[in-house]
Amino acid sequence: MHDCRGDRANLLKDFGILIGPVFDTQIAYSYINPRATFRVGFNKLCQLLNAPTNPLKNTFHGIYRIRPAIWKERPLTQEMLIYAAADVRHLHNFYLRMSKGIKPNQQPGFERRCQEAILKDEGDHNFRF
Repeated sequence: MHDCRGDRANLLKDFGILIGPVFDTQIAYSYINPRATFRVGFNKLCQLLNAPTNPLKNTFHGIYRIRPAIWKERPLTQEMLIYAAADVRHLHNFYLRMSKGIKPNQQPGFERRCQEAILKDEGDHNFRF
């Protein structure tokens, strides 16, 4: 996943789903590029890894601000399906490439940060599996 916090919170709040261990590409980027002083957005990560960006990213960020429950609406529109597919299309390749960039001595800290990202609730309820 890329920046699993939002998806984690929505899956829990909307559907009562707790996700398991994840490889968060945003957290991985911070380990591979420790001098980076920003959270890398998904399209920026795509650019950095020479992958096509999600052309609908900016459009959907604007729509989501106006209609935060858009992903609960059914049926999903063709545009929503294209957006969602573009947002996950390269994640497996990113995982394969980025996992090699995390040094063995960094692995425990990386795994802890990914675990914290999926367990920490916005209200600090500290959900546990």
